Amino acid sequence: MKVLRTKILLSGIVLAAFLVSGCQAASNISLPEQIQNQLNSPAPTEASIVISNFTYEPGTIRVRRGATISVTNRDTVGHSVTSDDGASFDTGNIGENATVEFNAPLEPGTYNYHCTPHPNMTGTLIVE
Repeated sequence: MKVLRTKILLSGIVLAAFLVSGCQAASNISLPEQIQNQLNSPAPTEASIVISNFTYEPGTIRVRRGATISVTNRDTVGHSVTSDDGASFDTGNIGENATVEFNAPLEPGTYNYHCTPHPNMTGTLIVE
């Protein structure tokens, strides 16, 4: 019986050592270079949004504070890019095939936006 307890105890110690060494090895894993570069690269100072088929493309953009963002409407009806808080930015109505520009807020954060005439159209602006 004593031999069995010793084997169980040793098995537990070996298992614990294996798990701890596995956790330590995981901390040394590096991300692929492309992902690491994206994480380390500064946010752009310019960006573009294209409105087509009642959709913002891209749906999420990341920019620096105060960045210039151009918006082109390729739909046959007017659209807007209006912050959900109503105060951070609002392009007003953008007519068919028109392009307007606005500046990203100076305060870093995540800003959700929508189209005033078509509130089901939504997007996200991340300001860094």
